Amino acid sequence: MEPIWETVRRATSLEQREAIYRFRYEVYVVELNRLIGGVDHARKMVVDETDEDPLTVHFFVEADGFVIGAMRVVIWEPGHIPIYEHAKASLEGFAGIERMKCCYLGRLMLRPSARGRLVVPSILRAAFALDDDIELSFGSCRPGLVAHYERLGFRGYAGRPVQDLDGLSLPIVIVHRDVAALERVSAPMASLARGRFGAGDKEVASRLAPLFRQEATPLVTDAARVWLDLQAELADRATPAVFEGLGEAVLERLASFSLIFDVPAGELVTREGHIEREMFLILSGVFEAFSGDRVHARMTDGESFGEVAFFHQRGARSASVRAVTDGRLVCLRRSAIAELGRVDPEAAQTLLFNLGRILSNRVVKLTPRGA
Repeated sequence: MEPIWETVRRATSLEQREAIYRFRYEVYVVELNRLIGGVDHARKMVVDETDEDPLTVHFFVEADGFVIGAMRVVIWEPGHIPIYEHAKASLEGFAGIERMKCCYLGRLMLRPSARGRLVVPSILRAAFALDDDIELSFGSCRPGLVAHYERLGFRGYAGRPVQDLDGLSLPIVIVHRDVAALERVSAPMASLARGRFGAGDKEVASRLAPLFRQEATPLVTDAARVWLDLQAELADRATPAVFEGLGEAVLERLASFSLIFDVPAGELVTREGHIEREMFLILSGVFEAFSGDRVHARMTDGESFGEVAFFHQRGARSASVRAVTDGRLVCLRRSAIAELGRVDPEAAQTLLFNLGRILSNRVVKLTPRGA
């Protein structure tokens, strides 16, 4: 049975676009405390020059006269991908992309009260149906959102992390002609792809396949592969403090809700004050937590960070973290521990106790003597 999709509209007037820009301000600035370009505090809008470009399309969903979801689509004609965007999205790996019509999906937002509705899937369907000639839809997302975007039809590929003021995001793409891949995850646009391309274009899928091989990409999302890599990384070292007292079956379950990604030296992983709840385990490399010019701690293999935001009511980061050397991280989502608590409460209690102990040790180290 086909889902009941939300009504998605295309912004055709300045009034509609400005309603979207005000909605962005509510989400990015007020709710998430993001550092992004185009913030206009006087008008309480987030808008930049790309928003008014003739090749930019804005989709939105309304409820009771308020925008509850929106997304920006920037269309790239064949051979006209901006050099900056080409480098940022690591498009050199997509053979023949200079002959393809592509687009970039960004500024995808959802009002918290609309969670649980088909707002985002409906907007993505509208974008997919925008132009039959578009072959690839690119985007990027924070590590903790990768699993969510994969269920929507995106795939991580062999590209460099995308750096912004809040930290790094990971590049993702929808291959419009790879019908099998869209159907495999029941993506919202799968039926549209089947109607347009039939069984799909196997030549395109085969040509792009190397970009998605888990052993070749800096992003590992397949549960079995995450577990194998985690076992290999931890085989010759002491059990990380966060995993102490947990059996192999529990770790394998946690791996199924996690992802592994590489971080180049110098990259900011996350920013102080940013709202997000994911926690990270260092598999390799050196990372430092800092506020302004003050370095709080240096962390390396087996150590973790992000516990404060994990427990914080709003999910606010207590410090910024950057990679001092090339490194590799496991991203552990809060929902993974919630799921563990549902099936194995004792293991969840052990994990939470470990996190509490890590936090208390960190507080002791940072507290001045005599305080």
